[in-house]
Amino acid sequence: MLVVFSNGKTKLNDIQKSQINNTLTNLENKKDQYDIKNIVKPSTDSAAAISQPSNAQSTAAVPSSSQSMPGTSSASANSDSLNSDPTVSADLNSKDGTTMLAQLNVGKRDSVNQMDAKLKRAVRTASVKTYITSPESIVNDTQRATKAGLLKTVIIAVVIILLTLILLFRSLIIPVVSLVSTGIAI
Repeated sequence: MLVVFSNGKTKLNDIQKSQINNTLTNLENKKDQYDIKNIVKPSTDSAAAISQPSNAQSTAAVPSSSQSMPGTSSASANSDSLNSDPTVSADLNSKDGTTMLAQLNVGKRDSVNQMDAKLKRAVRTASVKTYITSPESIVNDTQRATKAGLLKTVIIAVVIILLTLILLFRSLIIPVVSLVSTGIAI
């Protein structure tokens, strides 16, 4: 899941960056509450920061540009490579300085709706616009919009059919009886 912190067309100032960092630190402190496995966060200086992943599988989601040294664990090698790799910070900070991203690796404990609602409240940061997005959230929103559109289509179709039958038969009872019988048959 990506968390987007944006200041519109204006460059983020130091106070806003500090507030973003505080928000991400609060998330990091409440990982268990939000079922967060790890957080890759933007840095307010030239190096990127990452919290230690809670299990070895979560490190697979974090890009790494260096090989593990013999005698070091894979998680610490990934963390070290991210902390020393300025491209990670560049990827999480926009070139114009107006936007910062944080990547959250979250579990599947809650439904997508519950997870989105919890995290939207948790990442709300004063003086910047915050958004969250993930493939699951996009699919969920698309399905919800499709269902709402389908319901509107059905209602409009029933009204048009009813009006057409009323005009055709010049009676109110015959169209209602035919629609009810058709609805029961379906």
